[in-house]
Amino acid sequence: MKLNKLLGFAAFIIGITFGSGALAIDTGPLFENIKVEDHVMGNVNADVTIVEYASLTCPHCANFHENTFKEFKVNYIDTGKVKFIYRNFHLDQLAFAGAMLAECAPDDQFFPIVDVIFTNQQKWIRAEKQFAEMVNMLKLVGYSDEKVNECFAQKETISDLLDDRKYAAETLDVNSTPTLFINGKKQNGGDTGYEAFSATVDALLAE
Repeated sequence: MKLNKLLGFAAFIIGITFGSGALAIDTGPLFENIKVEDHVMGNVNADVTIVEYASLTCPHCANFHENTFKEFKVNYIDTGKVKFIYRNFHLDQLAFAGAMLAECAPDDQFFPIVDVIFTNQQKWIRAEKQFAEMVNMLKLVGYSDEKVNECFAQKETISDLLDDRKYAAETLDVNSTPTLFINGKKQNGGDTGYEAFSATVDALLAE
């Protein structure tokens, strides 16, 4: 399918309104009603679990990803101290489209694709045809027009992402991005620098 037709189909699909919620891995409201399988990084048995809700078009999320998360990953996630979970909380249709493209990737490519989208956010967000530029970037990591078409045909994934977004807003009180839950405690991560973020985690690790 040609890219302009893909864009039209994507616009139709991502115009769907939000739905309801159910399923997951841990206990408590942060886990028990999540439909999309969590993307987990780090030691699954770590003493500290961080859940991030982010939107791919959010500049605060991109800033957190570039200036806090990358260093934090090396020092806390890669060393087994922290289990990290990324979840989508799209703020607009373009962010939802990007989330769909990431969800369509094989499990071992999910985080690299999110990294590509956040790292290059200013490039594709300023493009005349934003979604087309995002797709062009992902072609560098193996995406094709056919892959994009297959992705937006996955109606169950579309429904689950929308349901999870609604559940996060209504039950978990997520209303901005990035929102972080550190061992279940909610905090807004928009202005969280590395030093403050790591200090919070260090205090939990010392308990």
